Amino acid sequence: MSNNRRGLAKQSVVGMFWTALSMGALAVAELVALLVLARLLSPNEFGLYSAALIVIKFSAIFQGLGISPAIVQRPVLEERHLRVGFTLSCLLGLVVSALVWAMAPAIGGLLRLSDLAPIVRAICFVFLFQGASMVALAAAQRALRFRWLALVDACAFAAGYVVAGPVLAWLGFGIWALVGALLIQQFIRMVVLLAGQPHPMLPLLERRATVELLYFGSGFTIARICNYLATQADRLVVGRWLGADALGLYGLSSQLMTTPAVIVGQVLDRVLFPTMALVQEQPARLARAYRSAVAGCALLVLPASVVVAIVAPELVAVILGRGVVGVV
Repeated sequence: MSNNRRGLAKQSVVGMFWTALSMGALAVAELVALLVLARLLSPNEFGLYSAALIVIKFSAIFQGLGISPAIVQRPVLEERHLRVGFTLSCLLGLVVSALVWAMAPAIGGLLRLSDLAPIVRAICFVFLFQGASMVALAAAQRALRFRWLALVDACAFAAGYVVAGPVLAWLGFGIWALVGALLIQQFIRMVVLLAGQPHPMLPLLERRATVELLYFGSGFTIARICNYLATQADRLVVGRWLGADALGLYGLSSQLMTTPAVIVGQVLDRVLFPTMALVQEQPARLARAYRSAVAGCALLVLPASVVVAIVAPELVAVILGRGVVGVV
């Protein structure tokens, strides 16, 4: 038992290292992208893009119905679970994409943003990419392939937002530069995940396996809805009642302010969930790991957030330029 505990702890630490390295690289890449895009695009364009992401992130909750975490946490995973999970994730991706496409004009009217509909319709293709790669991602997390996943995420983000996005913005595509960057990132990520983490893809809709996956996934979906409301409700209010310009400034400021929490939180989430799933029948170890994770997160995030708030004027001037001082 002690050797198993040390082995799992070592895998967790190594996974955190590679995931943190990836998130750090992503943060640097995001900083570079902001340095360029903030000088090529207007707050209005950032606002429309932020509004579209609000819609997409909410719809993504229902796309997978918790299939990915259900695969990660299953004590016994059989081929039928992988085949059913792949079939469901692809079907749900297609259904959600079609629904968002059809409802785009109504969503634009609800948020009082007349230019939002075509942007939402273009971005909804990410559901197809994510649906096709969802089981591959879960299988890689279950196998604790954190180093490889970190590399995939970093490379896909760089291709989309560091290369494609700025080039498209420089060529005068406006907000479509951001849309193109997101689609390119997600497409590359899908291709690499499917190629690097093979799994059975023969369609199957077996009732028992479906119930087993959705039983856990339904609770996870409810938790994601609550989390979404906690993190996105403010942007819905800003976008609807203050407009795209205000949402653009608010979105940029929120992105800068929450970066420390996002980086640390994602590192812990990506690594600890798969590793803790391996010891899900040992409540004492789970509780100890959870307390340590919360304490470590607070220890890193709170001081970093204070520093960001203090140096906000200089940070905004360097990263975004003088044209968006309202972000301070």
